[in-house]
Amino acid sequence: MHDALMCHRHELFRSVVLTLLPYVEMEFRKAFEIDVGGNAASLQELRSIVWKVPAGIVLSHSAPMDLLEILDAHLYEKVKIPEALSKFQADQIPNRHAAIHGLIEYSSYQNSLNALIVADYVLFLISQLRKHSAE
Repeated sequence: MHDALMCHRHELFRSVVLTLLPYVEMEFRKAFEIDVGGNAASLQELRSIVWKVPAGIVLSHSAPMDLLEILDAHLYEKVKIPEALSKFQADQIPNRHAAIHGLIEYSSYQNSLNALIVADYVLFLISQLRKHSAE
């Protein structure tokens, strides 16, 4: 996260997006001990778990619900058709598939800031779910 914040501070906005997405996936792998063969790339397991835990664990007020929906329906959606590409080009919130595969260059201040906000929320979810699973 520190690297991404330094990139943002130095206006290397594209680097923020490309640094944060693998970083949160790595943190998820570490927190839940997911092996090399395990699928952590799309955080599918995390997204699935979040919908199953009591609301108070990950949703203390309504704002995180919007972030959860962004995480679930936007950030990790695959971009395989021109219409999907157009949809994500018009949105300031980065899409992992489009960024990692070079379909969209997320290089604006807003792209970077949105990536930081979503990554911070994912790290919060990981910490909350880890605490919950330890109980």
